[in-house]
Amino acid sequence: MKHRLTPVNPTDPQTPGTPINPDEPDGPKWPTSTNYDKTVNETISYVNQNGHVVAKQHTDSVNFTRTVVVDNVTGEVITSGAG
Repeated sequence: MKHRLTPVNPTDPQTPGTPINPDEPDGPKWPTSTNYDKTVNETISYVNQNGHVVAKQHTDSVNFTRTVVVDNVTGEVITSGAG
């Protein structure tokens, strides 16, 4: 028996936490979006060796996405790659 595999990513998402198979409400659920879509924030503070601020603080964010492949029988994320 071969398990069905479904790619999931930000452009082709499923509803996180809902059953993969609607006929099995207690069965495996779709993964949360943090498995394939994550924003990371970075704040840089510019200080000299004495701890005095020498430039304005800079904050930036980067969004990382990827495609994950979900086993429809187990709900396991079995492979992932850059998206």
